[in-house]
Amino acid sequence: IETAPGKLEGSFFPENISFLTLSPDKKSVFYIAPTTNGITGTISNMANTSRRPIFDSPFSEWIPDWTNKDIITLQTKASGKVDGHIYGLNVKTGAVWKIVGDKKGLTGTMNPDGTLVAYSELKSNNKPGLALYTVASGKNTDLGVQTLSEKCVWDIKNVRELYCAIPKSISSRTYPDVWYQGRVTFSDEIWRIDGESGVHTQIVDPKELDAELDIVNIIIEKDSKYLLFTDKKTGQL
Repeated sequence: IETAPGKLEGSFFPENISFLTLSPDKKSVFYIAPTTNGITGTISNMANTSRRPIFDSPFSEWIPDWTNKDIITLQTKASGKVDGHIYGLNVKTGAVWKIVGDKKGLTGTMNPDGTLVAYSELKSNNKPGLALYTVASGKNTDLGVQTLSEKCVWDIKNVRELYCAIPKSISSRTYPDVWYQGRVTFSDEIWRIDGESGVHTQIVDPKELDAELDIVNIIIEKDSKYLLFTDKKTGQL
């Protein structure tokens, strides 16, 4: 066997990327990296041989999510102690617009066609409340549910249906901070929420399966038949 020193060649992503998100077709990536004046958001192909900066900000704490082929949402890191904001970023033009903002503990998720945003905020009772923002009308609708939007996922086929893990009970604390820190855990049930009617339908109570789960990272498969998720307490799928 003959060996010889080789040379690794290619185009590499920056080492200091703070967040990245894949396009729905998995052919491109949007990543955020620090600059001397704040951050820059860049769209690149997967080989990183074609790069297009489309977003700059002096504020560095952005979390992106590539919702559909046209829109990337950008939200500030959530804390129950400060107001948060969610913006839309046009993939083609780089135009930025405010979706929801000035709400403490704010996190959200946009549905696949960009018409609805499910978001949670810290309410006056120090519990997180789930609401729906309709993009076309600018209307906010309280869904009457106490949960965090990180526990929700939009259906891929019926884009106005939302699946959420909803805690059976929730104490008054500074959310989502205490949950992020692991100082609070939940025992969740899984519900389907109709984004048009607001009707809630229970899908499963994990306790019936002899399990108490603090559900995160819900993924819905392409045929919308199965939900996959992680138990935050154990890290198990």
